[in-house]
Amino acid sequence: FLFFKSNMKYIAVAFIFFLIINVTYSGWRCTFCMEAVKLLEQYLVRNEGKIDGAVDYICDRLVGALGSIDGFCKLFLNQEIDKLIQGIKNNEPPNVEVKPSPVTFLSKVVHFFKRILSFLCRHDHLQNRVCHEILLKNNTVDNEVCRKIEGKDHNNVLTMIPHNFGAVKEIKRSGLITGKSPNKGPDSTSHPDGISIEAILVLVLAKSFKISPYGSRNGGLKLKPKIASIIRENFFVSSISLTKGILNCWHCIVRSTFKIIYQHSNKMKFLAIFFSLFLLVNVASASFKCTLCLDVVKELEQYLASHEGNIDGAADYICDKVTGGISILDQLCKSLLTDEIDQLIQGIENKEPPQRICEKVHFC
Repeated sequence: FLFFKSNMKYIAVAFIFFLIINVTYSGWRCTFCMEAVKLLEQYLVRNEGKIDGAVDYICDRLVGALGSIDGFCKLFLNQEIDKLIQGIKNNEPPNVEVKPSPVTFLSKVVHFFKRILSFLCRHDHLQNRVCHEILLKNNTVDNEVCRKIEGKDHNNVLTMIPHNFGAVKEIKRSGLITGKSPNKGPDSTSHPDGISIEAILVLVLAKSFKISPYGSRNGGLKLKPKIASIIRENFFVSSISLTKGILNCWHCIVRSTFKIIYQHSNKMKFLAIFFSLFLLVNVASASFKCTLCLDVVKELEQYLASHEGNIDGAADYICDKVTGGISILDQLCKSLLTDEIDQLIQGIENKEPPQRICEKVHFC
């Protein structure tokens, strides 16, 4: 009783936060599903009933480059596409296509913590994020670039960045980046030579830190499709980006956790330890393993096609692309490709859907 009495303010805030997230998440999933059904119906009509490429097309239209939602989208469609198609053929309205499975208290708790993790690991405004990371690196040239960008002194930025990032000149010369940002606010700035400061920041971010440029759409950056595709493919905007994002800011979470353990009461120690354990469980969860497997199968199929069936070097290439070099994910990926490579190839040769292939190797 004394515990609840002394901590009632925090308990009330946590409870309200939990309710808001839970209601928002449920409503968002329903809206998302109905939009997916509409796009799937259009896709089937346009492609005469063929579903090849439907998942990538629909998810790209619905979520763009937002990796964490893209993962949910692909997992949902891979698991439920047969039911969705059957419902469309039966002319059922979208809101009764897929009946949700019973929601347990445990699943609500898991979703609640996932929302918290997503919030903690979200990227701030692109410019601030890049400059913060640059200053941490303590490189004189990069620091000067950052200060000039912050001070709106753009005249020398392009001549300084190629000192470390030679790709900027090539990308600028190829015309892949449009000249101006669609954002008309005071932060919408463009270099006289026709490359936006936001575009420079994306390149610095992507090349130097290999983290997802989430600001590329929401931050007002206008990219031509080719460069947007390059960023999506080469940095970890993929269906496991949420977990990879969590691991990318793992050092921040661990540092904060230890501060809590050493500076606060026993109750906070317990919460900090529980939070760390939850991170580990989240990484090892069945749904994550399934999503990882689906990504691996897709990449393996492309690798076999481009290398005429030769699998030499496939594990290193695929795992580096799918996991971004994060060791804990890389080990799981290589274990899958080493132990189950024959079954994966057999499934691809038989043109089985990725979901079925991953079920056979017990990853889904």
